[in-house]
Amino acid sequence: MGRAPRITTGVIALGLWATGAALAAPDCPPTHQTPPAPAEYAALRNPLPASRAHLAAGKKLYRSDANCIACHGKRGDGTGVLAARLTPPPRDFTCPPVGAPVADGQLFWVIRNGSADTAMPPHPQLSDAQIWQLVLHVRQFRRQDAPSPQGPAR
Repeated sequence: MGRAPRITTGVIALGLWATGAALAAPDCPPTHQTPPAPAEYAALRNPLPASRAHLAAGKKLYRSDANCIACHGKRGDGTGVLAARLTPPPRDFTCPPVGAPVADGQLFWVIRNGSADTAMPPHPQLSDAQIWQLVLHVRQFRRQDAPSPQGPAR
């Protein structure tokens, strides 16, 4: 007996892309409301500056290590190759109602713990610094017409 081939996320994603399943755009604004983070997280501000090094690290995490790209897409618009199969759809970080009002601590909480009743998994394997780098990267997707919810940490 031979070994059964391993099906990877990339193969599944390619299949979904080939069938056109990933063409649907998520709702903007989204219809699913993520529960608020506990107060001790909600008040957190990203302690990392938006330096080239932190932004590059966040981009790498988003595209490979944490694999956010599979659901949220290359442009953060929620149209990743797995997105069409998910209910509710992944967040569109380019949507002003999503990108602007979500506090840093809320994003940190969701990345660390996942989001109930969605396909967003928890990422306990990521360090705090890696999660903050992801928050920095996700903020880069926000449309230019959306104001930032928080300034730099003090």
